[in-house]
Amino acid sequence: SDSFVVRRGRRPVQTVLVARMEQKRSVGEVMWPPVREFVAGSFAGVGLILSGYPFDTIKVRLQSEGGYGRFKGPIHCLTTTLKEESFFGLYKGAMGPLLGQGAISAMQFSIFATMMPYVQKAGMSEWNLPKLIPQPPGRPAMMEVFGSGLITGVFMFLIVTPIEGVKARLQVQYSEKFAGHKPRYSGTVDCYRQIWNQSGIKGLYRGAVPTAITRLAFGSYMVGYEGTRRILTHGTPDGQLSVGSTLFAGGVAGTLFWLTIYPFDVIKNKIQATPDVSPPIYKGMIDCGTQIYQKEGWKGFTRGLSVCLIRSLPANATTFLFLEIAKWALPVKLF
Repeated sequence: SDSFVVRRGRRPVQTVLVARMEQKRSVGEVMWPPVREFVAGSFAGVGLILSGYPFDTIKVRLQSEGGYGRFKGPIHCLTTTLKEESFFGLYKGAMGPLLGQGAISAMQFSIFATMMPYVQKAGMSEWNLPKLIPQPPGRPAMMEVFGSGLITGVFMFLIVTPIEGVKARLQVQYSEKFAGHKPRYSGTVDCYRQIWNQSGIKGLYRGAVPTAITRLAFGSYMVGYEGTRRILTHGTPDGQLSVGSTLFAGGVAGTLFWLTIYPFDVIKNKIQATPDVSPPIYKGMIDCGTQIYQKEGWKGFTRGLSVCLIRSLPANATTFLFLEIAKWALPVKLF
């Protein structure tokens, strides 16, 4: 029609330009929010690794050693690691996560933003509990936040299982002086290579079930942050968080996340940190859980929890601080 064809005369040309601008605006409205979350999430991931990785190393070592290993507790694990392997021992295996966590967090928050419109169409807002947490106009319901986070976790476990498996193996690989023998893996790439050569894709996805369960808890993670954010900003004119409030909300989110799934994280790291031998030390998640209980009782499922909760405050606070700073710097709308 004449509306979309350039002809002589000013009006048809203007109509075409308007139509093209509307098309660009439509594409921008659909594509930009996930891209914006992707960029902001990459900054959040870097903040998470820099602030929280040393705590994670201690947590994984305590989990893998159990109650009868070489460490008497978190402080002993920290001092022994610093003495035998220096400060850099706390960042053992960090290269992969540092390079990948930015991309992982970017994908995580981007998927979360992408899934939100579909979750909202499913009518989950009817399950919301507005009396417990304020419901600001234009914000998704808390059950929609939870549902979108749950779906995000399904996608993410497929991506992160090999990465976390390699990380766990390297974190419990001690120096030659400390262990009394030469380390098996020379680094991240060598660890991937040896796992692939020995066990293939099955080796890379060892511990997939408990990893999936921990990743599904991304729903509770986002509920913790969003709920705390709404409580802290309730009644404020702009609904914006201060730096201190952002750090606090991030700490609450991390604490809620770990209290939700910690026993499964213990099982996951136990399975992934064990040597690649045949037959495997643990047949699966249930067998690993059974062995932990037989050896250490219920206490075995909380091994390293104190370190984890201490870590969750600065690590997740920094994560959301970096996220909010990046989102503040990026435009809300592209056009």
